[in-house]
Amino acid sequence: MAARRYPLGIDEWVYPVTWGGVGVAFVVAAVGPLVSLWRRWYMFIWPAVAVGVVIVSYLAGFALTEFSEKYWH
Repeated sequence: MAARRYPLGIDEWVYPVTWGGVGVAFVVAAVGPLVSLWRRWYMFIWPAVAVGVVIVSYLAGFALTEFSEKYWH
């Protein structure tokens, strides 16, 4: 049986990608309304962007997990 190659440490990026996205979403949701007040933009944009960032980071973490799962022992 051939040995499987380690996936270049990709499995170590699952938590930073997922939780980093949550952190970025939190910052966007907290700072975005202040920017909207200053620039006189619509405020509903920032929660939508934050939810989008959470969804993308979740999907990226899931993809990394699925890719590296076959190399786990």
